[in-house]
Amino acid sequence: MNAHGFKVLQQERGIVLILTMLVMVVMSILGLAFLTTAKTEDTIAANYRNHTAAFYAAEGGGRVGLPAAKN
Repeated sequence: MNAHGFKVLQQERGIVLILTMLVMVVMSILGLAFLTTAKTEDTIAANYRNHTAAFYAAEGGGRVGLPAAKN
């Protein structure tokens, strides 16, 4: 390798650091987006579970408190 080719390789070493940092930023943003989505999905599931439990508790209380309709 001649001196000119070696100098070109030395000048290109800085771009690897910049590209690596850019990839790390993009991956970090994607990771945070996935974590936020997972947290939101967990909240939705908890709300649905609480809604269902309250519905069945109210339905059961209504059946106990009200006399059955006679045919």
